[in-house]
Amino acid sequence: MTILLVILIIICIILCYALYAFVQRKKLVHYDDDPVFEDKTVDATKSATQAATNPSAQAATQSAAEAVSYIEDMKQLAFKMGDTVWQQYDILLATRGYGWDDIIEAADYLASADMDYIDSISTSSPTEELVHAYRQSKGRLKDLSLLAEEKGSLGLAGHSRKFDRSLKIVWYNQTRVLRIFSMFDDAALIREYVETMMQRAF
Repeated sequence: MTILLVILIIICIILCYALYAFVQRKKLVHYDDDPVFEDKTVDATKSATQAATNPSAQAATQSAAEAVSYIEDMKQLAFKMGDTVWQQYDILLATRGYGWDDIIEAADYLASADMDYIDSISTSSPTEELVHAYRQSKGRLKDLSLLAEEKGSLGLAGHSRKFDRSLKIVWYNQTRVLRIFSMFDDAALIREYVETMMQRAF
């Protein structure tokens, strides 16, 4: 009698499992027809084509690119020199720190890409003014023997074509810090300027 009862219980379990599997299969068939469960894998060619032809895809791609910033933080303060109010922007970069060779390369790029006229090239530790030597070197900082040895910082001041006014930028050696001096109060514009400089996109 006990054996018969066990057999009946096993048969009931098998029937219940078979019924459960049948119902689940019906559900799976239903959901497989639902677009929500379509394969999300899209090859690179298809994705690029959609981005090129779909305005919303283009906007999403642009937003993603804009979300990647070279700037981690920026502080602004104002100070008066004579009758002129200057703005000082201290920028902490999100990238690795500048080495001396990186600074020379960045300053050379900025001088040729955005500066119409160089008013001053200065260093600290020791403090030196190098603009006359720079002009004699035909506008190439990396050719200046005075910059062969590392300094504490390098400052470049001149007339910016982008802003159509004077601007000074200072790179601090072995740090992620830049300092920009200008006579206009526009943090958003300075942020855009630094991003453009870092991308070499002037």
